[in-house]
Amino acid sequence: MWLCSKNLLMGNSAEPYEILESIRLNPKCFFILDETEFTTWDYSVEITLSDDTETVGYNTRFFRYGLTADGTACTIIYDIASSQKRATFYTGDQSRRLDAVGISTKTTFGITGVSNEQAKCLQRQEDGTAIINYTIPSSFNSSKGSFGIFGTDETNSTFKGVFYNFTLTIEGNTVYDLVPARRITDGELGLLNKVDGKFYENQGSGTIERGEEIA
Repeated sequence: MWLCSKNLLMGNSAEPYEILESIRLNPKCFFILDETEFTTWDYSVEITLSDDTETVGYNTRFFRYGLTADGTACTIIYDIASSQKRATFYTGDQSRRLDAVGISTKTTFGITGVSNEQAKCLQRQEDGTAIINYTIPSSFNSSKGSFGIFGTDETNSTFKGVFYNFTLTIEGNTVYDLVPARRITDGELGLLNKVDGKFYENQGSGTIERGEEIA
């Protein structure tokens, strides 16, 4: 049980946290979440962020989760090639790469399971305008494992920009609702899961800068 008072929350360790509108991540920042079991294609995962650099690097993984029938992880990758920012959606051996639009502003990416054979990919701007909204083949297979946000180690953690939130829903139940937060006791910046109050620290050597407070 944890309490909420304006923008202050009590985590599951009874420590107080300040909820922030955003945090700014530098390269070599990444977060490893708990082991999660996917037993159904009925899932939805979204992340909201903005990028403020032309040197984001190659194959920055926004998130990596689940497994498909061939054992390939479902991933959204953001990369830069020939100075063009792009978003690539991978679901098994199927992928779709499109030029990412409006990444310098607040943007949401996501993948939602449609059936055992299909998944919907999306990219939308802050005002809700859909830039990418299509369905691709995706052979789903149940799996269990941990997954990372902004990479699984420092070699693919090259993102530099602003993080706003991350959500994962399975069969209509929210498993993760991650928001930027500051631990009051020591000032540590990281991600707080509003579902269970667990705080996730940066696992890399990159630095995190404080963003705006919740009004």
